[in-house]
Amino acid sequence: MIDNGLETKFGTFTFLRVGENTLMLHRNKDPSDFLYGKFVPPGGKIEPGESPEACALREFKEETSLDLAAPLIPRGRVFFDNIKRKFQGKPAKFNVKELD
Repeated sequence: MIDNGLETKFGTFTFLRVGENTLMLHRNKDPSDFLYGKFVPPGGKIEPGESPEACALREFKEETSLDLAAPLIPRGRVFFDNIKRKFQGKPAKFNVKELD
């Protein structure tokens, strides 16, 4: 991992799939939020002493009012930063099945 002088924070995202559908949340409350206007999966920061699975269950409940049954199936890790960036190009569609 690159040391950029910023504090590293850990969190979780939980993707709930039902058939071909995936639950996503539209972030539209706070215009200063770097995810404002985006569709994102439920998730958030891991609290001190909390496991990733406990965080995923807690954040999912907080953000959707739905209870998930444990155990969850970990599918990987994602690293990103929240520094505001400008991107070029055009979004492209992809087949979700290609990600499995």
